[in-house]
Amino acid sequence: MNAVVAFLVGVMAMFGFVPRAYNQNVDRIVRRSTIVYSADAIRRNITLCVTEKRPCVLELGDDIDVAGRGFALPIGLKSFRVDGGDTYRFIVSRDTPFLFKALGAARAGAGFPVDIANVDILLKPGVNVETMFIVDQAFSVLDAQLTTFSVRGVKIDAGDGQVTGNDRSVTNIFGLADRVGALGHIVVDGLTALNAKNVFAVDDTLSAWVFSQVRNALFDGFDGGPTTIGAGPASAAFVSCLFQSVFGSITVSTGVQSTENLWSVVGGNTSGAFITNDPGGIKPQTLVRVSQFSPKTLSPGDKDLDL
Repeated sequence: MNAVVAFLVGVMAMFGFVPRAYNQNVDRIVRRSTIVYSADAIRRNITLCVTEKRPCVLELGDDIDVAGRGFALPIGLKSFRVDGGDTYRFIVSRDTPFLFKALGAARAGAGFPVDIANVDILLKPGVNVETMFIVDQAFSVLDAQLTTFSVRGVKIDAGDGQVTGNDRSVTNIFGLADRVGALGHIVVDGLTALNAKNVFAVDDTLSAWVFSQVRNALFDGFDGGPTTIGAGPASAAFVSCLFQSVFGSITVSTGVQSTENLWSVVGGNTSGAFITNDPGGIKPQTLVRVSQFSPKTLSPGDKDLDL
């Protein structure tokens, strides 16, 4: 029998079939991640991974109740990832200032990759989240280039944004550190948000989202009006960012320092405006297939490739 087994293994190897050390369904869990069933378990694993100086890779094994206390990701993490497997949710049952806050920017070079993937975030009735994801990772432009806060396949459900008087909401999806001149780098690929006021918090004109990407996103507005992407000339800037396949009830009004951004296949529902705010025309932005905004008001240096 041993000879037969050896012969079969040899034949399989000839055709590229290599026996697995682990069962296919448990290989990823055994090798890469820890299954967590509660908010406290997430916090314990974060602390343990900081102590042991290793990546923190978590998979949700159940819905996670976030009762008024989000998750702070401290300096010392090698990286952080949490995956809901398109099955489990974060349920926010009380008001909270944030869901995740990454704290690497307290020291130069202390940032780390963060990945929130394949999970729904449900707000209970009457609940508000001030800022869903606080990105405090970049101490300098170089740090911003090297450190990414990514959101992939995430749905934020705070109810129907077209119903005036909705009693649950998200004020900001992303926010920067609470200091002048903060920098942030995000990559979004697959995001739906219901009843979110701002995709990006207002912050200040010296702060910026740099080298960021927002792709495959849908926003249904806030309390009967549009969700903002940029909150006017006095808000944080977008610098060398890509917005692609972004749709919904949105209004775009970029910070006065915004420049070198590409807006590609971005569609509103005519309820919101698209405005760049560079009267001097020295900070150009480029648009292609940007439609269904009223008004659409561009600065002198901008390039609308559809015209």
